[in-house]
Amino acid sequence: MDTHFLLRSLPTTKRTMALEMTNIATGVISFAAIFGGTVFGVIAARRLPGHHLSNETQSAITVSVAVIATLSALVLGLMITTANSSFSARSDEVRELSLQVIRIDRNLRRYGPEADDARAKVRAWAAAKTQQLFPEKGRPSVSSETAIETLESVQDALLLLQPKD
Repeated sequence: MDTHFLLRSLPTTKRTMALEMTNIATGVISFAAIFGGTVFGVIAARRLPGHHLSNETQSAITVSVAVIATLSALVLGLMITTANSSFSARSDEVRELSLQVIRIDRNLRRYGPEADDARAKVRAWAAAKTQQLFPEKGRPSVSSETAIETLESVQDALLLLQPKD
């Protein structure tokens, strides 16, 4: 089952707590696996016959560990690259959205005082969208439905505007 789907269905504050718990659980499981592997290796080294502990065997194990370390570094590098490109894409989307809101506000300001209601609704939608994208701890999150309703009220206000010329 896709855990990300389950996390997305939770409210933002619960989702944040669930993600924090998932990260903690992942860390604890990783620590237990590494520690268990170390203990197993120490116990196995004491029980292995001498011919399994020769220099040739140790060099084969060293090469194997180097290959695993190289692959781990490659995977980690790919994960960092993916996270960076995802962050850059989200940042570009937020920047574009901000630019469009600023343009709408400036055009409505040029329209005149009859567009003040629409400008207020644009500001309310921008505040709701900001709270939705960047939730603050202790403040209730804005639902998607509320943000959509606010945006629809902006559209309605824009459609009600009548040019004077």
